[in-house]
Amino acid sequence: MGLSVPDIARENRDFIINKLDEYEQFLHPSSSEDEELIRRAVFAVRNKSILFESYIPFSMTLYTKVQDVRAAEIVINFRQASISCTCSKKGTCRHQVAVLLALFQYFGSVQDWSS
Repeated sequence: MGLSVPDIARENRDFIINKLDEYEQFLHPSSSEDEELIRRAVFAVRNKSILFESYIPFSMTLYTKVQDVRAAEIVINFRQASISCTCSKKGTCRHQVAVLLALFQYFGSVQDWSS
């Protein structure tokens, strides 16, 4: 069975929306650092810098990579409601937001969300 990103996105819609809502509450548009984080995440989505590498249905784990200055690996475990990134930034990073937005685009508008 192949990797169907649209199906994975739709099946995990609640997790994706909830996580983006968390980020929306945590990040502030008045903060230049937060604004830059969102701008770079949206840029990664538009430039198709997110690679969906594999999905393990049994554990509901998605493995992705964001081609950035340095490639970052992002793992989403939908069953445990967790997301992690290999970049050095602590907490929320642009790579995590980019992957969630790349999934979100299958059922929502990235441009509307980023506004």
